[in-house]
Amino acid sequence: MKLEDFLANIQTHDRLSCAGFVESGGHDPDFLVVTDRPTGAQYKVLVSTVLNQPWRALEAVLTGKRNAIIMDHVTRIVGYYSKVRNWNKSKVGELHDRQAGNYRVAGTEWDAAEEAAAAPARAEACEAACAAV
Repeated sequence: MKLEDFLANIQTHDRLSCAGFVESGGHDPDFLVVTDRPTGAQYKVLVSTVLNQPWRALEAVLTGKRNAIIMDHVTRIVGYYSKVRNWNKSKVGELHDRQAGNYRVAGTEWDAAEEAAAAPARAEACEAACAAV
């Protein structure tokens, strides 16, 4: 589902409203805050979840018609299979760097030049995402 379609469904829903968009930056994922008006409950909905799940499943979870399915992320980055939720902040950062293909060493001349070149592209992408919401 597209983010725009999710927001349109929220706007026309009799119980749900979108309380905001949080761009986490760094290694944390971006998310939307959705409010169930009758109960006042608020939910963090990851943008990746919105993009990968159908509206009916999301609506059922947000309105309490069904329980959310929480998946454990398991990976072999440490040399053996382990659950990511048990990792410290540094190890999770290493996982995100590897998923992004980011193998550079911070603080080197090459790193500083590469970072300066990438900053405008990241800023444009963030502005486009915020404008879409």
